[in-house]
Amino acid sequence: MKVRFTEITLQRDYESGQLAAIRGKHSDDCPFRLPGRRAAWQRGFRDTTYQSEAKTPQTAQKFAQRNVNELRNILKR
Repeated sequence: MKVRFTEITLQRDYESGQLAAIRGKHSDDCPFRLPGRRAAWQRGFRDTTYQSEAKTPQTAQKFAQRNVNELRNILKR
């Protein structure tokens, strides 16, 4: 039996996926097992993840990478 969900439910699941991406969760952290709800959550997660990557300035990425490299050097000591 195929279960149908309301638009409100799917929108809420989509937004839940967006929030998870913003909070830095992993895509495997989806709380839903039913295919329709899981798909809505993952869609929100992916949309936010790719949107965030597109809006990240290159200078911020270079700065972050430099910080990571400095931390690695400190830990090697």
